[in-house]
Amino acid sequence: MKKKIVFVLNNLQYADGVAKVLVELCNYLDEDLFDITIIPVYRCDDQFVKLLKPSIHVKKVLGFYFRGLDKIVNLFPIQSLYKMIIKDNYDIEVAFQYGIATRMIANSINQKAIHYAWMHGYDEGLTLRDEYPKFDKVFCVSKHNANRLNEEIQGKANVDYCYNIIDERKILEQSKETITEDKLKRPIFVAVGRQTPEKGFVRLVEIANRLKKDGYQFTVWLIGDGLEHSLLEEAVKKYDLSDTVKLLGSQPNPHQYTVHGDIFVCSSFSEGYSTACVEAILLGVPVISTAVSGAKEIIEDSQAGLVCGLDDESLYQSLKKVLDEPNLINEWKATLDTTKKVFGSAVRGERVNSIFKG
Repeated sequence: MKKKIVFVLNNLQYADGVAKVLVELCNYLDEDLFDITIIPVYRCDDQFVKLLKPSIHVKKVLGFYFRGLDKIVNLFPIQSLYKMIIKDNYDIEVAFQYGIATRMIANSINQKAIHYAWMHGYDEGLTLRDEYPKFDKVFCVSKHNANRLNEEIQGKANVDYCYNIIDERKILEQSKETITEDKLKRPIFVAVGRQTPEKGFVRLVEIANRLKKDGYQFTVWLIGDGLEHSLLEEAVKKYDLSDTVKLLGSQPNPHQYTVHGDIFVCSSFSEGYSTACVEAILLGVPVISTAVSGAKEIIEDSQAGLVCGLDDESLYQSLKKVLDEPNLINEWKATLDTTKKVFGSAVRGERVNSIFKG
């Protein structure tokens, strides 16, 4: 008999990073052992659903979202919501996202099921502190956050960690696509992500300006779009960096650019566990990251790159170190030929399958 697993989350759509992680996880689980159902409470993109194996069931609930809808939904008694949304009996119930999914599975009426919670970022302030002890296990996506949660909740919940699965075959295939961007002015620093305040891209441009004034030659590729895109454009113009900082916009396939980079830069002020950093490593590109959650693990496991402080000066000094010691890049890339395999789907997928096999 196959084990029946249900994953509950907010949205199943391209714009949601958690949904992308879930697709990789579910597609990797052994379909001969598990009967998998996904329940998105709000939006559900039919095109996105096509990324899943045909054997995986998707059960829509509302199918839409508007601002404030989550507040309306949370007015309903939590067990009433559970009965309306989880209509079948499952062997394992997984709250795959913070919020309504976590509250609902924590208060499940299916006493025979195993109950798991997945914490992708971090519940700052432990808003759902009272819910975590109700789960059989709470999984964080980094060891750092698992240790932090266990300490802050004073051991009252069963906490573990499980890294996200990334399909390196897909990334490697996409990295083969050609680009027209000039690759001659090296080293090339690449950064990918939403251009929002927590990603620290504005300060990265300011650091690039400082390094250029110091006489260094290099290029920065910024891939993405978001609230701060216009600020980045203004900064590039203000500092006359058009020959150094390239704003490449939102790219459906950032890997074709990352693979040509010498260093991948995570300039963030906060992260859960940076998927973009791991994708870069799988492409053989070393990482310099600020000390966000998971960064230390990524650099220690890859043995290629640097972790610096969250402040601007630390990030500046780390980029400067690479410019002063360019031989580091080749050394790190040679190391990644061996170490990047620990980030691959074979290693991480085995861990996921073992969790659900029990």
